[in-house]
Amino acid sequence: LVPDAVIVRPAVVYGPRDTDVLEIFRSISRGLVLEISGGERWFQAIYVKDLADGLLAAARTPQASGRAYFLAHAKAVAWSELSSAAARIMRKRTRVLRIPSALAYAVGGCAELCSRLTGKPTILSREKVKEARCRHWTCDTRRASQELGFEAQTSLELGLAQTLAWYKETGWLKY
Repeated sequence: LVPDAVIVRPAVVYGPRDTDVLEIFRSISRGLVLEISGGERWFQAIYVKDLADGLLAAARTPQASGRAYFLAHAKAVAWSELSSAAARIMRKRTRVLRIPSALAYAVGGCAELCSRLTGKPTILSREKVKEARCRHWTCDTRRASQELGFEAQTSLELGLAQTLAWYKETGWLKY
């Protein structure tokens, strides 16, 4: 550890130009929400502009040297909330398709194999399926709030609206 370094650990990052969360939105724009069966799962996210603000706060706070901070919106959300909000913004009716874990792992393995054969990267893998199966992918943002004075300001609804509008304007997503 470098003494003057500040470690920041962002949660799920979303916003314009992101290609990972885009794939979820593409599925929703087609009217399909894919979920791994086994119940609701919770996560925290951070809109890219808020992440930039958090990084600046960490860099500008001398007392942050040698410390680690989770940067995320303090409110955890369910994946179903993300899907519902995105569908509402896109004015799409969706169907939920719950996939058994074993099938999800198999699909992740096939995606990895295709990636190796074609040389093209994939966002789906067995490791991503393992992450997606976690019940609570959350963190404690209090240290960032108390020591950096940082709190993510962009609500999920507003961040999604801005992100989806950008995807639509640039032609990355049609809805």
